[in-house]
Amino acid sequence: MSSLTESVLTYNENNNEPKKSKSNWYNYVYLCVEKKGNDQYINGFNCYTFTDFKQADTFYEKRFSNEKMRSTKIPVCKWIPNLLHKYYINYSLKKIIWKNNITIYKNEKYI
Repeated sequence: MSSLTESVLTYNENNNEPKKSKSNWYNYVYLCVEKKGNDQYINGFNCYTFTDFKQADTFYEKRFSNEKMRSTKIPVCKWIPNLLHKYYINYSLKKIIWKNNITIYKNEKYI
């Protein structure tokens, strides 16, 4: 089962730009860029609001293209209330950046 964010990431065959859908089911695109800090852990994200992916791409290229930081774009659906955007973005960042996938192996030699 695909999520809503996966359906936006389809590309045109002729060029490498996202397809423009006939009906925008999202009204905000957030460009989230990792805050500067210690490279050993994720320090948090600054998220910038845009109305489409092209604006977010242009802003990223002008402002952050020379810096090596984690970044992602997250579309937010029209039917998610503005009060819940922060929680949805936090949830999406956890799914994209931190998968919460831990495997513990026990070494029989040291038990």
